[in-house]
Amino acid sequence: MRHFVFMNVPPIDRTPKYSTVQAHLASRVQMFNTMLQDHIRTFRETRPENSNTTIIDIDTHRIFSELYDNAHRYGINATTGYYDHQKKGKNALALEQYFYKDEFHPSYVVHQVLADAIQEQLDARK
Repeated sequence: MRHFVFMNVPPIDRTPKYSTVQAHLASRVQMFNTMLQDHIRTFRETRPENSNTTIIDIDTHRIFSELYDNAHRYGINATTGYYDHQKKGKNALALEQYFYKDEFHPSYVVHQVLADAIQEQLDARK
């Protein structure tokens, strides 16, 4: 049995690091994700149904977008800023209330939601 898991690019245009080039980056992410989806479709079509191959595509863009748009449901109160590790405990909020742990990387809360969504999709394939 062979397993392939493909994950597209999340909306990195929404990160604090790229806030000044959001529109340009959003179009690039969309273009890449479309190309990836086309490649996944071709890959899937070239595998016979009886080839013992499992192909799973994870839409991290959708997962991140839904989380970002509904952050308050997950206890996240800051989606535009990030936790500043240089402040050493003097941030306005606790780390788990930030979407981003730095200018680019999501916090552990976001990682946990993503991991749960991926696990759910993997479990559905059993």
